[in-house]
Amino acid sequence: MTQLLSHIAFTLLLALLTIHQSFAASDVSSNVTSKVPNTSFNELSDSLRQPFVHNDPPLAPTIRGALCLVRADDRILLVDEIVTGKLSLPGGTIDNNEDPRLTAQRETWEEAGLVVVVGQELGRTNRAVFYECQVESDIIAYSETNYGRGVELPIYFAPHFGVEVRSANLLSPKSVSPTEYRYPSQWPMVESMFAAIPNQPISYIDNLISSAPKVHQLELSWLSSTQEALVAAPKQLQELVVLGGNVLYIVLQPLLLISFLPLFMWLWGRYFTAQLMFAVTATSLFILVAKQGFSFPVPHAYLPTLNYNERSGFSFPDLIMANWICISSIVVSQIQPRHLSKFAIAAFLVTIIIAFYQFISGGAFLSDMFAGAIIGALVGWHFIRHHFSLAVSEDYTFTRVRVWLVLTMIAAICAYIWQYPSFLSWLALCIGMLLFAVANGYCPPRSKMCLKELLCSLILILLLLVGYFHLETMFAHSGIGSLLLQTLVIPVTIMIPAIVMIVFRKRDCH
Repeated sequence: MTQLLSHIAFTLLLALLTIHQSFAASDVSSNVTSKVPNTSFNELSDSLRQPFVHNDPPLAPTIRGALCLVRADDRILLVDEIVTGKLSLPGGTIDNNEDPRLTAQRETWEEAGLVVVVGQELGRTNRAVFYECQVESDIIAYSETNYGRGVELPIYFAPHFGVEVRSANLLSPKSVSPTEYRYPSQWPMVESMFAAIPNQPISYIDNLISSAPKVHQLELSWLSSTQEALVAAPKQLQELVVLGGNVLYIVLQPLLLISFLPLFMWLWGRYFTAQLMFAVTATSLFILVAKQGFSFPVPHAYLPTLNYNERSGFSFPDLIMANWICISSIVVSQIQPRHLSKFAIAAFLVTIIIAFYQFISGGAFLSDMFAGAIIGALVGWHFIRHHFSLAVSEDYTFTRVRVWLVLTMIAAICAYIWQYPSFLSWLALCIGMLLFAVANGYCPPRSKMCLKELLCSLILILLLLVGYFHLETMFAHSGIGSLLLQTLVIPVTIMIPAIVMIVFRKRDCH
């Protein structure tokens, strides 16, 4: 019980420190956004508060969405959605019987950071209405991006940046495949409406380094020089760096890491694996809350020439580096002494590779990763200290239901305050581990998985992921459907090895 209270107190200490950081960072944030709007939607334009006068026919009850079409430099404005992974027009759901034109204005500001005047209705489907939109101020776009077929807009000040939207881009309609659009069957209609609206000019800029906080401007200059050197390097080296970045992006996917839980249980047992999951979850929740307080955008937001890993949103402290240092620090306790030096060298090399690719791709600042590493090391040190001081009877601490119930309640509070997909995913992980702890009570005491249990678990998880990716394409048009699918797959994946162990061991007992 003492160990349980110690870990809960440590988690609460992290939460209190985060709240303190959030308030401390509010003054800093107000001083580093002089070149971007720092007001609410209603304060951006007096015209937005005026009632709309139009002769549009009334909307059918099935129409619940309002969308904006913006044409600039003969390109169409599309946002890259995080949840669905598809391109879509800026827009969203009509809330509480509000005027659909106001919905189109509000959503365009929240998703693309643009204040627009909504013009004529261009068309409607059975689910949404489309409007011509003119941007009130100059449209600012980066002169160079990694897309090749279009340009990217700076939107790091938009309310939904990094939450619902990864980026906002001006693309040639001919370069967009219907399958890339959230509603493929509607893309020909969108193209025809695009051809009927007037064109708007664009003001191009190279970067927004001067708008970044002073602590990041020096790092952005380093990043710019490094990227320029990479562009001037031989093509083979460029392709190698891009390949390495893509591989690292795939390997670091949270769902893939969760899929390897049976391997961890086979190597170190389910009790140590549960301890590892608790440490990673507590670290991640702390960092996600801290990011909301500091609100420092990723380097890519200021300098979008390269972005291999599709990172968006806020980057301080860095979650990937924190979790890697935390995991590698705790795993040290399971490494045999004769292999410690080899493990230390391997861990150091992986740390350098992660830092290099995150920096070169604009995914995180060096200072972000340093802060993340410090947090991960502190969490790792705390758990290592307790691991070596644990009595045998307390090895089961992190498979106890009450431990995961407390952490699940903390995650639920965070998800309620910050209703973002990232918090919902960690809440789903906590629920999965809570169910794992419940199932653990019905599992015979042997901690480690046998080879037969490992192979069966991995095969079932593989089949689950195949089905998940198939369903993901089917639900890509639905934001809620995609979010629910991405959330549900996490606890199901975690439960598979627990169920396999129960089934196999009960059968062996009989």
